[in-house]
Amino acid sequence: SPAEFEFDARPHLPVITNYDDNVMNCESYTKQTEYGEYNVTVSPKDNYSWSDGTNNPVVLKWKITKKVFEKPTISPTSFEYDGTEKTPNIIGFDDAYISCGKDTSATAAGSYSIVFLLDYRKSCEWADGTNDNFAIDWKITSALIKKPRIDNTSFVYDGTEKSPDIIDYNSNTINIIGTESAERPGKYKITFSLKDSNSATWEDGTTNDIVFEWEILKKQLAIPTIENTEFIYNGGQHQPTLNGFASDTMNKQGTESAVNAGEYSVTISLRDTQCYEWADGSAKQVVLDWSIKRRSVDKPTIDPVVFIYDGKPHRPEISGFRSVAMSMAGYDYNTSAGEYIITISLSANYEWSEGEKETIDIMWVIT
Repeated sequence: SPAEFEFDARPHLPVITNYDDNVMNCESYTKQTEYGEYNVTVSPKDNYSWSDGTNNPVVLKWKITKKVFEKPTISPTSFEYDGTEKTPNIIGFDDAYISCGKDTSATAAGSYSIVFLLDYRKSCEWADGTNDNFAIDWKITSALIKKPRIDNTSFVYDGTEKSPDIIDYNSNTINIIGTESAERPGKYKITFSLKDSNSATWEDGTTNDIVFEWEILKKQLAIPTIENTEFIYNGGQHQPTLNGFASDTMNKQGTESAVNAGEYSVTISLRDTQCYEWADGSAKQVVLDWSIKRRSVDKPTIDPVVFIYDGKPHRPEISGFRSVAMSMAGYDYNTSAGEYIITISLSANYEWSEGEKETIDIMWVIT
């Protein structure tokens, strides 16, 4: 008891009622696991008989019946490709007795099969009475993928990271390569491609890569200007007014202030011509000129210019000579009759009132 078991992959052995191993012998009384009918033979030992007076062996029958399973099903049996792994749900699957294999999951578009098999074919069967392996087909259909695009494709350099807006990009189905963000000016590309062109196409039916360009423009800077560019020498410091210079983006060299008369210039250049340009689109150096003009002075005069020899030393009086602006040579006393020259030269910061700068000679005579 019991005389019948359902297969469960475990060993079974029925209990023999009224069995007494002191007076009985038992044959083939062993545990069984597989489906089948089995016999146990029990007989009285010598000097014993059954209660009816006989001593013939008694054959007791017992069996293990097959375990019956409804065939598993799957749901759903159709997916649309989206770049992720798809796995149908298996319904009615008892992994203690049933195995499945082959295409239990997939990612690419295509037709697939899941094969089911009974692990104990001798002791199990399907509800239809068979025990053969069987397959259930399922599929992943190809997909139409919306083409990605980018927006905000033009920026002006400001020292921060820039990136265009990427729209309709799905990393499961689309690859992206190229420059998605940058800081410095330049032209950049982003390329989109289908991860699996056998499983999907773009909405227009094509599979070609899609290339977009975007850019970071150089920042334009106003060209510096200069005011108060002409001065007249007065012995003091002079400095023009420089407008629009920014030390963080520009370099400056040259003469910004001076005392002496002369032509001067301040040269402005861009610190980084890869990131900046002038408002006119150029990156050339900007040269700003300014000057300190020579101060105008009248030419000195002498009086008298003629002396009559009298044996005494003579020298004319000079009017208008300014020692800060001029130097003089030949201004000596003379006694003998003759012609004499006084040479007057201007210092570097002066000019004659007529605009001349040359040294002048003033003649006087003793007759």
